[in-house]
Amino acid sequence: MLPVARQLVAELERVHRRIPVVAAGIEASVSMADPHGGLYWFDGLRAVRRQVAAADEVVGHLRDELAASDLPEVAVPDLADFPAGDGRFFDPLSAEDLTARVDEAVAWAADRLAAAQALVEELVDLRTRLVDA
Repeated sequence: MLPVARQLVAELERVHRRIPVVAAGIEASVSMADPHGGLYWFDGLRAVRRQVAAADEVVGHLRDELAASDLPEVAVPDLADFPAGDGRFFDPLSAEDLTARVDEAVAWAADRLAAAQALVEELVDLRTRLVDA
C-alpha cells in the first residue's frame, strides 16, 4: 500500500510541476493576443487533465488496497474536483475564465500534493506502530 501511495505522490508532483508551465504559456499568449498560442496552451491543459486522470487511477487502486486491509481509515485525496477539468471553449484573445481556472488548478495541485504527502507520512507512521506492537 505504501508503494502505491508513493506512486500517487509522484503522479501529483508531475501535475504540480506541469500546471505552472501551462499557466505561464497561457498568460504569455493572451498578453500577446496570440490565438494560436492560446490554443496550444489549452491543449497543454488537456494534457494536465490526462495526468490527473492517471493519478486518479492510482487513487482508485489505493482505495481498493485500503478497503482490503485491516488498517484504520486514512484520508485519501479526492481528485474528482479538478477545477480545470471541463473542456469549455474559450476566446483565446480574452481568456480570463481560462486563466482563472488555471490559477485554481495550481492551488488545487498544491493542496492535493500536500494531502498525498501527508498520506504517505501517515502510512509510514502506521507501519511503525504496527511493527512496534
